[in-house]
Amino acid sequence: MIGRMCVFFSSVLAVTVLVVGCGSNTSATSTDRTLARNLIDAVYVGSLTSVQDSLDPPFLRGMPDSVTAGTGALLQADFGAVKEMTLDSSSSIQMGWTETVWTVHAQRGSFQVKITRTPNEAVGGLWLRPSSAHEWSTASDIGVYYAKRQQKPSGW
Repeated sequence: MIGRMCVFFSSVLAVTVLVVGCGSNTSATSTDRTLARNLIDAVYVGSLTSVQDSLDPPFLRGMPDSVTAGTGALLQADFGAVKEMTLDSSSSIQMGWTETVWTVHAQRGSFQVKITRTPNEAVGGLWLRPSSAHEWSTASDIGVYYAKRQQKPSGW
């Protein structure tokens, strides 16, 4: 019985250390802010060419212009032009990766953006979530769906 309790408490301790360690807060720099704004502006334009040097190659391959244009068209149709972006959180997630979450305030509402960066600071992921949604969606999934159907994915 004592042996099982020791294993249980050791497991709880290990999980606690992992969870707390993965969510440690860091502050976003002006470089993070500039990159986030430039990335959103590029999505709105429909091409990531202007920020491609900041992107991880696998991420860039998953966001060709046709997909980026679909994502940008949906954001423009639903929210209008971007007014400002505010930082919600910034944290280290695992193995050197970081994420920042931003609220994008636009003409007709707001949505959140989550940007993950690799250990070498390249953008490795972009997720979007309108204020009314509970789930995050990848920017590429949204772009593909909108480009094919010319309508919003469910939850938007």
